[in-house]
Amino acid sequence: MPLSPDRRFRLVNDYAGGHGFFAAFPNFHEADYGHGVVGGVHLLTGAVAEWRDVPRSVYGVFHIEDVPALFRGAATYAASQGYPGAFPNCHQQDYGSGVVYGTILIKPGMAEWRDVLRSELGNPDIDNVGAMMRAAADYATAEGYAAAFPTFHQADHGAGVVYGIVLIPQGNATWQDVLITDLYLIEPQDERTCIILCRFRDDTGALTATVADRDFYRQYFF
Repeated sequence: MPLSPDRRFRLVNDYAGGHGFFAAFPNFHEADYGHGVVGGVHLLTGAVAEWRDVPRSVYGVFHIEDVPALFRGAATYAASQGYPGAFPNCHQQDYGSGVVYGTILIKPGMAEWRDVLRSELGNPDIDNVGAMMRAAADYATAEGYAAAFPTFHQADHGAGVVYGIVLIPQGNATWQDVLITDLYLIEPQDERTCIILCRFRDDTGALTATVADRDFYRQYFF
């Protein structure tokens, strides 16, 4: 089963924490050199990035699966706080005061933001997370940077559509190829799921068909 974009970000960040790094983001490049499919991962230390839990209401995004919107929310928040960029780790939690989103902020001086012509990036669809991440990574390599990620913001100042890109200089990120199967085997980090079983009434007030045994749903979801 392929990894959804939001899950890939969660797993990659959990992988970073388990391997002595502070945070990470995937570049969505994959390859198979004969020992299984690997995915490119850019790892960051605490000298480069910091983690902050940001209220979901500040993001204005209410679906953790909407990765492009999460990136835009993170970028807007970073700019308001004086940081050159940020990305969501796609973890969410509620400690009793409302849902917060895990946000990785790149510290001042550790990255730079640049508007890049969409055509220079190969015209990726701004809503295609994998295509955007790969395009940013390829642009960073061509420009001599260690890594990059998109803000998923776009604009046209009169010379063509540009996409916001956060570029991380050499020495500020470490690239590793990580087996996709290794990501699958990472234990969930404080992730909770609530399944509500219910039956609906039709327009006569009668209950609809009975639900299956609870064990069926335990097997199905977990």
